[in-house]
Amino acid sequence: MRFVRSVSKTGQPGHLADGKCGGTDFRRDGGGTRSLYHIERFLSYGEFYNKRDTICRIDMKKILYIVGMGMLFGCSDSYLVDNGVNLSEGKPCGMVRMADLSSTGIYAINGFAKHGEKLVMGSSYMQQGVAYAVDLSSPLTKALPMTETYVDKAYRTLSSFSSFDGKSLTALDFKTGELLENAVSDAETGEKVVCLPKGRQHLAAVKTGDFVLSTGVYEEGRYLLYSLADSTEHYSLSYPGHPDYPEIGEKTKGVLYASSILRIHPDGNRFVCADMYSGVLDFCRIDSDSISRIKLERLSYPRVEIEEQPSVRVAYSKRNRIGFMDVAVTSERVYALYSGKTYEKDGKEAFTACCLLEYDWEGNLVRNFELSVSLTSLACDGADGALYGISETDGVTLVKLEL
Repeated sequence: MRFVRSVSKTGQPGHLADGKCGGTDFRRDGGGTRSLYHIERFLSYGEFYNKRDTICRIDMKKILYIVGMGMLFGCSDSYLVDNGVNLSEGKPCGMVRMADLSSTGIYAINGFAKHGEKLVMGSSYMQQGVAYAVDLSSPLTKALPMTETYVDKAYRTLSSFSSFDGKSLTALDFKTGELLENAVSDAETGEKVVCLPKGRQHLAAVKTGDFVLSTGVYEEGRYLLYSLADSTEHYSLSYPGHPDYPEIGEKTKGVLYASSILRIHPDGNRFVCADMYSGVLDFCRIDSDSISRIKLERLSYPRVEIEEQPSVRVAYSKRNRIGFMDVAVTSERVYALYSGKTYEKDGKEAFTACCLLEYDWEGNLVRNFELSVSLTSLACDGADGALYGISETDGVTLVKLEL
């Protein structure tokens, strides 16, 4: 099994033989775990394709990936980084079951946010708004879009669901490069749209008061600071490298580390970027119109096979260790939900995490927790300061973490 990302020299879709996934099939198996999905080809940067025994997952955290049959040869634990972190000695973390979300009709959750009794859940596809909302204080019913504004008949393809200040929610339509924003308050309606620079492949983006921070497949640098005041663009820092491929170009590195989760500090001056297909966690500082790196944490390198000719192609081994599933931040801490599992050994469970890593904003590991239930998403409630997670082990459940 290998996970393939493909992009041409011009940044256009990397067309692969043997067909593609067709149709849109949202379904669950009898055991309550997420079924395998078939989806229409829609990526502007690559495409899903289907061969015998192919797996296409529409969990938005994996939406950028093409999973095809094959085997990469390679070994052992040479891709783990010896940085003194012992993930096998985690402190037990208690959990409290808060709500069964199965009745809401949302099965593939692309991130969530919680503020008091209001829970908003991002979805992989939306026609209206960027999220669905439910009231936890009343019996749960079908989740409703946060805005009644009808956009168009086409479904948006959303990623990078985020709430920076608890007042609004954003999600990136990475097919169009539009960052969509909806207000959380019931008193406000409508939608705001920020159009990121054209001709770029934006894959993750978050918005603060006066700028948008994004990452994607860029040649000028890993991060883009886009000014909302004057539309200026500032690119900073290089992508992480790979010891097996020291000479690859920046665009290739962009494809290699495309599976990014961005979270910004409440003061807007620091952020963290986690990679979902490796154990790479980037702590950065924003200085005016530039970005400096505080620390690059590496738990593991991606186990891959890379080609740059005739076009960029990155193939992931089924032995590759899945990285960070989600990240939540407070003014003092960064909480990273880490898988560390492989598809070869754990199958679909590789895309869940039982390890919670607590860092300070300097990139120092403070504590390591072992979760009793696997989680797929994580968020901090701005109202009570508590940490919450989504478990898809048995249905879709909201849980509260007791650290």
